[in-house]
Amino acid sequence: MPVAQTKGRDLILRLNDMRHGPFNEVALRAIRRDAEALRATEPVEAYTVLGGVACLCRDVEAMRKAHEAALRVAPDNVVANSNYGFSLLHCGLFPEALALFRKCYALAPHDPGILNTLISVLKDLGRYREAVELLPEWERLSPSESHTDARFIRDAAQFLKAAGISDDDQGMMAQEAALVLTQHGHLVKPGEVRLIQDPESDDQWLEQLLGVSDVSTDRVVDLNEAIAKKIVAMPNAAVREHIVVRYTSSGRNGY
Repeated sequence: MPVAQTKGRDLILRLNDMRHGPFNEVALRAIRRDAEALRATEPVEAYTVLGGVACLCRDVEAMRKAHEAALRVAPDNVVANSNYGFSLLHCGLFPEALALFRKCYALAPHDPGILNTLISVLKDLGRYREAVELLPEWERLSPSESHTDARFIRDAAQFLKAAGISDDDQGMMAQEAALVLTQHGHLVKPGEVRLIQDPESDDQWLEQLLGVSDVSTDRVVDLNEAIAKKIVAMPNAAVREHIVVRYTSSGRNGY
């Protein structure tokens, strides 16, 4: 039998649609108001939505407080954990986000949708060797459908291995750039990752794109300088030689 769609689940769906669209303050206020009204009857869903709204409003403290209230009620609720993970991801708190997506997979190891989310997040955060280890399980759960990122994940894992770069080093590169952006008041979303080959040489490098909210042109120099200082301070020189992190913005919270 189909699962009934509750008001709380509907709010979560509406909120998640807004995570991928432009910032809409009026719509967010309406969602927050509806979520507040559900706290007594659907506390997990209500606090999950309130955490997501706080994330989009760039209030990290309120985001944590609301999501953790949801998990106090239902610590093993996969929807609550995954939504908290996405909020942390958008706030540039990549290691904490990844821990929650791993938890979701541990809670529901036979759900291909949850496994797909974990593999995709690992790919977005540059943890390719860990993602490679999960591909056989994906093939077991979805024997008729190859994972869309499987070839890239394997190629990127081999590239990092040959360059002497660990998953931790690669992840730190994106994490440091994301933290600079969030500390300057921007939401962050991991974007496209590509292996680039110079047509005139044998040089190859990994390019990672971060989507950020409303970066004005007069802030770019300051952001670039702050990110450069972080990257130069990283101990593994191979990271600076083989990985490029770029960020781009298409308007307020539009990434």
